[in-house]
Amino acid sequence: MNVVVTGCAGFIGHSLTHELLQQQHRVFGIDSMLANYDIRIKQQRLHRLQTFAHFTYYPLDILATKPLSQCFEKMIRDHGSIDVVFHLAARAGVRVSMDHPDSFMQTNTLGTLNILNIYRDHRQMIKKLVLASTSSVYGQDAQCPVLETADTNKPLSPYAASKKAAELLCYSYHILYDLDVSIVRYFTVYGPWGRPDMCIFRFMQQMAQGNKIEIYGDGSQQRAFTYIDDIVRGTLSAQKTCGYDIYNLGSDVPIKLMEVVRHLEQLLDTQAAIVWQRRHSTDILATWANIDKAKQHLHWSAQIPWTIGLGNTVAWYKEHKDWLQHLHLLNTET
Repeated sequence: MNVVVTGCAGFIGHSLTHELLQQQHRVFGIDSMLANYDIRIKQQRLHRLQTFAHFTYYPLDILATKPLSQCFEKMIRDHGSIDVVFHLAARAGVRVSMDHPDSFMQTNTLGTLNILNIYRDHRQMIKKLVLASTSSVYGQDAQCPVLETADTNKPLSPYAASKKAAELLCYSYHILYDLDVSIVRYFTVYGPWGRPDMCIFRFMQQMAQGNKIEIYGDGSQQRAFTYIDDIVRGTLSAQKTCGYDIYNLGSDVPIKLMEVVRHLEQLLDTQAAIVWQRRHSTDILATWANIDKAKQHLHWSAQIPWTIGLGNTVAWYKEHKDWLQHLHLLNTET
C-alpha cells in the first residue's frame, strides 16, 4: 500500500509507521517536529524510521495549507493513489491546552480541516482517512465503561474541545463529499518510545533516578492504560471501509494510578517518594472503554495485560537509559 502518516515522529505515529514499514508498505511521513516536549525523543524516533528505504519524510506543518497540498499532489503524481491517510498529527495534553488554547484549536481543528480539504479535492485518488481522537472528549459525566454514543458535548479542556471539533468536521465532510472516515478514540496509551510528559514515563524516569514523583489527588483515579502495540493493531484495523464510524480503542480493565506506581516500584527495585498535590480541575476521575463495537466491527480488543506492558516499557527504558535519562520531563498528564 501507499500510506500517509501525519505526526509520524509522535509516540503513536512513530509506532504505527514502524509497523507499516515492517509490513513492507510504502509510507510517507509528515511531521513538523513540534517541541511540545523534549524534541530529542522525536529525533530518535524519526531516525529509527529513516533506516527503512521505503519511508519518505516530509518536514511539514499541517497548518501550512499550500505546501501540504503540494506534498500530497507530489505523492499522487509519483506513486499513484493513496490507500489510507492516518491523521495523527496533533497537539496533545489536557492541562497544557489551558495555557495555549488557540494553538490547540488551530492544529487539531484547522489542521484536520486542511487534511479533509485535500481528501475532498483528491477523493478519486485517496481511499480512506483514519483520524486519531481521544477519550478526553467524553468529559467527566460519562458512565464507565464508556460507549461511543456517550455525550461528548461537555469537554473539560480546550484539547478535548479541539478534538471533538475535528470529529465533527470529519462527519460533515463525509456527508457532503462521501468521504470514508474512521475515528479512533484512544484511551491512555503507554509503552516504549512514549511521551515524556505522560505519567508512566515520568514516574519511571524519576523513580529510576531516585527523585520524587508528584501525584494529583489521592492516586485512586482509574485509567484504561492501553499498551502501544494494541493501539497500533487497532488503528490499522480501522482502515476498513465503513463510510463513517467511531471506535473506542482502549483497555476495558480499569487500573488505579497507585497500582501502576506500586508495580513500577517492583520493576525498578525502589520505593517511590511521593509528593501529593491537589487534584487538577481537568482530571477525569475514571475512564475506561466499552470496546464491544471494536470487537464486532474491527475484530479488535486489547490483548496485552498492563503488568506485561509495563515490564516491556521499563525494559526499553533500561536499554536506552544512556540518552533517555537526559530528557526533560514536563509534569502535565495523568
